[in-house]
Amino acid sequence: MLSVVLAWLAHDLGRADLVGPLCDDAWEHGHQADSPEVCAWAEDVRCTDAFYSGRPLDALTAATRGLAVAPRNGNAVVRLSAQLARAQARLGNKEAFAETARRAHGYREHIPLHGAGLWSVDAVRIYSYDASSYGWLGEHHRARHAAEHAIELYEAAPEPNKAPTRLAIARLDLALSQAALGDPDAALVVAHQALDGDRIVQSIHDRARQLGKSLVSAYPALPSVRDFGEEIRALTT
Repeated sequence: MLSVVLAWLAHDLGRADLVGPLCDDAWEHGHQADSPEVCAWAEDVRCTDAFYSGRPLDALTAATRGLAVAPRNGNAVVRLSAQLARAQARLGNKEAFAETARRAHGYREHIPLHGAGLWSVDAVRIYSYDASSYGWLGEHHRARHAAEHAIELYEAAPEPNKAPTRLAIARLDLALSQAALGDPDAALVVAHQALDGDRIVQSIHDRARQLGKSLVSAYPALPSVRDFGEEIRALTT
């Protein structure tokens, strides 16, 4: 599991070159120790890193591979089911997304609303994944609703269940939906809230860059949009 932890650290630091080898290492150790749960968690990291590296087919492969070995009564199977749903959405597979999302939501009544730790599962993550998924599918009203719901739940989470990274991602998903629905000013307000934290990891950088490109493409004449683009370039540098 140490290799899985290191893979998450590499992902957060933007070291995609290390994520794959560390996941391979975790998979091999899990195989040798006859611990398929370790293998499943390795694929969960690999899947997430593929999403934010712009490799949705690799994300789909990782989620599928992880689900093939994940213990049916463990937390990894829940996380990977939700991962598989958003992978289908990222690839534009609406019917496959609907089917896999139903399966993921079927776990909600059996898991806590909030969880803590790398090996936890929680229902709010499923709502948050919905926000990303609907945005990728072009269903921006549903994306906005899902993001607002996820933000409300994340903000209400008690200690130690705060999830600052997931909250920031949900806010950026909300901003993306607002931009797509014709409200760039609201999108910029929410985006600045997302970037006003002290744990701006690589996944937040990547989603913020996506938002910046969307805003510049749709509203190139707005000075506030151009300023935001400069902020994102400075932040990621």
